[in-house]
Amino acid sequence: MAVLSIKPLAAGCILGVLALAGCDAGKPAAPEAQASATTPEFKLDESKLPQVAGFKASDLDPANGACTNLDAYVNGKWNAANPIPADRTSWGLYEMMGERSLAVQHQLAEQAAAAKAGGVEKIIGDIWATGMDTAKLNAQGIKPLQGRLDAIDALGDGASIAEFLRQSYAKGEGFVFGFGSSPDFKDSNINIAYATQGGLGLPDRSYYFDADKKEARDAYQAHIAKLLEMSGIPAADAAAQAKDVMAFETRLAKASKSNEDLSRDAALY
Repeated sequence: MAVLSIKPLAAGCILGVLALAGCDAGKPAAPEAQASATTPEFKLDESKLPQVAGFKASDLDPANGACTNLDAYVNGKWNAANPIPADRTSWGLYEMMGERSLAVQHQLAEQAAAAKAGGVEKIIGDIWATGMDTAKLNAQGIKPLQGRLDAIDALGDGASIAEFLRQSYAKGEGFVFGFGSSPDFKDSNINIAYATQGGLGLPDRSYYFDADKKEARDAYQAHIAKLLEMSGIPAADAAAQAKDVMAFETRLAKASKSNEDLSRDAALY
């Protein structure tokens, strides 16, 4: 059995610390302590959270020998019991963790909105409550964006576009290209600024030119037109504007590198 012994000097130090701590007992709590005392306690309902897969011995498939087909032995039964959802292109542990994380955030945001708390909790709760007020959002339509749309309509030359992009990036809003810091590919001891291409709505530049991607292009253009209609633009005008958007993106695609090119040569970034 372990025995804890305290030497007289050490014991005196401990008693001194306790005595000093007691001297502050009558003082008002620090603002940080007061804030934490009023922070609402959030609880997660595990029964409503997606479960993340964990390894179990029963997942192994003895019908497939480990030495003849290791993949089937380890993954066969799990893959059969967990097909890829219809709205996904892949499904596995990372996707499951992502879904669980969103569900956790969902519960916390709802509780923050209901708690009427202060500080960060109030900000999160207010954002959630605002986003869930669909009646108000539908009534407003695109009116909250009108100022931004007017600013875009006023762009008439390269200088005004450059200034618009500068102001947008200063607010943390990135358009047309990506910009940020990352370690230098040639010297990882330093971080440098990188500008990356962007602005395409379709997955890769080939989607704008390849014959076998025409169906995707047509569907994308129809999607743009539908969004414009939903913003209040007449159908005929929306179709014409969607065509213009597609033409503009095609011009950007002509000047863009393909995903294959970028993956083979990091210097192209």
